[in-house]
This record gives sequence, structure tokens and C-alpha cells, in this order.
Amino acid sequence: MQWWRGAVVYELDVRSFADADGDGIGDLDGLRARLGYLELLGVDIVWLEPTPIADRRTVDPLFGDLAAFDALVEAVVELRLRLVADLVRDNLPPQHHRPDRLRLALDRMLQATPFDAAAVQDAVQHSLTTRAETAWSLAHHDVSRTVSRYGGGAAGLTRARSMALVMLALPGTAHVYQGEELGLTDGDLPSEARARVPLPWEGGPPGFGFTTGEPWLPAPAEYGERTVACQLEDTTSTLSLYRRAIELRRTHIPDPAAPLEWYGAPPGCLAFRPEGSALVCALNTSDVPVPLPPGEVRLASGAPPEGGTLAPDTAVWLL
Repeated sequence: MQWWRGAVVYELDVRSFADADGDGIGDLDGLRARLGYLELLGVDIVWLEPTPIADRRTVDPLFGDLAAFDALVEAVVELRLRLVADLVRDNLPPQHHRPDRLRLALDRMLQATPFDAAAVQDAVQHSLTTRAETAWSLAHHDVSRTVSRYGGGAAGLTRARSMALVMLALPGTAHVYQGEELGLTDGDLPSEARARVPLPWEGGPPGFGFTTGEPWLPAPAEYGERTVACQLEDTTSTLSLYRRAIELRRTHIPDPAAPLEWYGAPPGCLAFRPEGSALVCALNTSDVPVPLPPGEVRLASGAPPEGGTLAPDTAVWLL
């Protein structure tokens, strides 16, 4: 089996992950210093989104030289992670610009699907029946963040957490875009920059631990409540939800090519199980509580279910 099949991939923009030299722009040394966070999150692959290559000696003056890249690779290997990088270098022959030669092909359907159980089920089933292998992603640097896309505020966060459980329960390769595991919202910026706001690590503005200088994009004040430091020890946080889901996924979804078994569900709801797995994922996108499927609840996107019902805008994993 190819090493990437069934993996959890963490997509990051080097400029927005961590800044080591204080110039306000993320760099390779900053990423290397924060790799322990990705190990803690439990991902398998670190994917660097398009990284310019200036010549054979430098990656980009803003990001670091090839020595910094070599040091990053060594650190990734030491942590038993994998590294995938999009390298951009001017016209390389045209054939080398084909996406299937430079990176894994992603199924972006979930990024364009509304928070509606029927629409989600249709998108998932379409992908499973039309593609030899599947890769799932809820967000990307060129689309609105999931929390904002699902309405923003508390409601948007609740729905984003639910969809995270749905995505991570699907067989195939799962992609997590940086900051989704923190429940971040879009920055108040032009569309091309709204999802690229630097990651908040700790402390307060303007840098939230991303840099000792002025960050290249401003962060919303609300990021102060969603820093990595604030969420690490909070068992109810979005970060903790992702960590637990990734851990359970590795144990209970062993076959990345497994077909899905769909269960009957009330209107506005869905429930499925990867064939060969004991894990059932149920999602309620309606505005009323619905009966839970049978099984032991192992993980819930919101408050633990009570009275045998699944609350609106909530997803659960059952065994």
C-alpha cells in the first residue's frame, strides 16, 4: 500500500506557521522549532503549500536557505513524519507543472458543500464512486475557513467541529489545513488572504507567539482565546477534539479503501460506517434532537449526548 493512503496530512503555509527571526513572516526554522506540535496533534504528513525556489542555493530569502530546508527534513525524519512540498520554480518544463506530479490530488467537494446532511452524503458518495482513491479536505488557503463558512460565531464553530468528525471518519487520506484544529475564523482581509492569518501560539496581540515582531497579516482579537497554549490542556477544546479523533481514526479505520455502509437516518441527518470497522459516525444538521444510533459513544463534537439523543449541529462517533 502507498505510504500516503489513509494518512492524516497537515497542510501549512510556511509564511503563516511560525517565525523564527522576528521579521513577521514565517520561515523554515520557525516550522522546525514547532514540529513537536504536529507530532502531538498526531498527523502523519507535513505538507508545505507552494514554496518558491529562487535557485539551487535558496528556497526563498524570506523562508531560509537550503541548509534550513535540510535541517527541517532531518527533524521531520527524526519525528517519523513525512514531508511533502509544493515547489514553484520558473516554466521548469511544462510537464513538471502537472498537479498529479507535484502533489497528491485532493477531493475539494467537501469545501463547497453546505452544512446539510443530504448534501454531505451526496458529495461523499459521489467521490467514492468516481475516484480510485479519495482525499478529504474541509479547508484550504484559497477558501473561507470552515467556522466562517458555516456561519461564524458559536454556531459556525459547533458545525465546523461536527464536520471535522465526519471528515476524519471517512476512509482515505484526510487533510487538515493549519488552524482548522484550533477552530480559527477568517481574518478581516481580502479573500486571497483571509485564511492565511498567522497561527496563534500563545500570549496576546499583535503576534500571539507567532513572531516577536509585527506579523505580516493582522490576527483577529478573538484569536487570543484560541491559541495553542489555551487549548492544549482543555479537554473540551477544538484542538483536543482533533487530537482524540486522529488517535481513534488510526485504530478504528484501518482500511483506507473501505467502502461505506450508510444507515437509515432521520431527515437532516446521516450515519455511516466504513466497511470492516466498528466505528459509526452520525451527524445531525437538523434543528431538533434525534435518536442516537446504537453503540457506545466514544467521541462527540459537542456536549456528551443525553437521553439517547443527538443534539442539532452535532456529530458523534460510536462503537
